[in-house]
Amino acid sequence: MRRLYPDPVTARAAVADLRASGFADADISYIGGRDADEDTEASSSAAGAVVGTAVGAGAGTLAGLGMIAIPGAGPLVAAGWLATMLTGAGVGAAAGAAAGGLIDALTGSGIPEDEATRYVAGLREGGSLVIVRGVAESRIEAATSILERHRPVALRAAPSGL
Repeated sequence: MRRLYPDPVTARAAVADLRASGFADADISYIGGRDADEDTEASSSAAGAVVGTAVGAGAGTLAGLGMIAIPGAGPLVAAGWLATMLTGAGVGAAAGAAAGGLIDALTGSGIPEDEATRYVAGLREGGSLVIVRGVAESRIEAATSILERHRPVALRAAPSGL
């Protein structure tokens, strides 16, 4: 399950609700930016400073925190298994991540390429993505309900040339 939210605050609230409902940190990933109330001095070389400020209470304890850069979107925070996947593939904080690297990571996690491309376009527009995986079939409805409660944005067709 995955949903794109209009801003980091909304996405992190969804993550916090997932965690409060017993979903494991290991099954939740977040990727998005910082909002205006957060530390605007953080940079891609200051990932340690970002732990407390850029992902906030919602995703703050998720594993694999890293920063990536998508052309046109600037630095984004990634937390959870997706961040581990990105940094493990060499496209995280040290190397920076082109849009193609993130699309590859998303498709590698089972997301269809056209959908992954639309998520990256949404991130470029300031959105934040929350992905939940490994959920028992009996909990899918609960996870979906939590994600929908926070009013995700509808995916639009990706712009050409992405």
